[in-house]
Amino acid sequence: NTLMSEDTAIRAVRQFAEYFGELKRIKFFGGEPFLNPKVIRAVCETCVELRNKGIIKELPDFTTVTNGTIINSELIDLIKMYDIGVTVSYDGNSKMQNILRPFVSGQESNDILLENIKLLQIETANKQPSSVEVTYTQVHAQEGISVEQCYNNVKHLFGIEDIKITPVSCVPTD
Repeated sequence: NTLMSEDTAIRAVRQFAEYFGELKRIKFFGGEPFLNPKVIRAVCETCVELRNKGIIKELPDFTTVTNGTIINSELIDLIKMYDIGVTVSYDGNSKMQNILRPFVSGQESNDILLENIKLLQIETANKQPSSVEVTYTQVHAQEGISVEQCYNNVKHLFGIEDIKITPVSCVPTD
């Protein structure tokens, strides 16, 4: 199993809280965190318990980075319940999203992502997602898509000001 267990996550949170006396931020990251909602819920519940016992004074900021393709009503309820800040990974426009982030089956991901994000925005009164991260690659440059075009398209699509552009490059054999 490649997913973190609830026990491991809870132990880590408790150890950090007891050692430092506070938890400023917990970021659910790596792969697709929403594939493991039980651990996200367990961590959030543990933090509430730690606060109620006086081990920490306030809840940490909970954040996550997601590809947005599996967001559903259960996850939206979790996001709302614990005020989880959501950053969506999006590759600048539909063409790049479909080239760089297809499903394992080969199915394009753009339309599903946009539909899910629209639902998230409706259900959170446009509070989430709070930011978008674009991974700008050599493929963008080869396709003639500039950083500015990515930024403007993402801003238009999502209506979000907090857009992070992360340049990534490598040699073709990597």
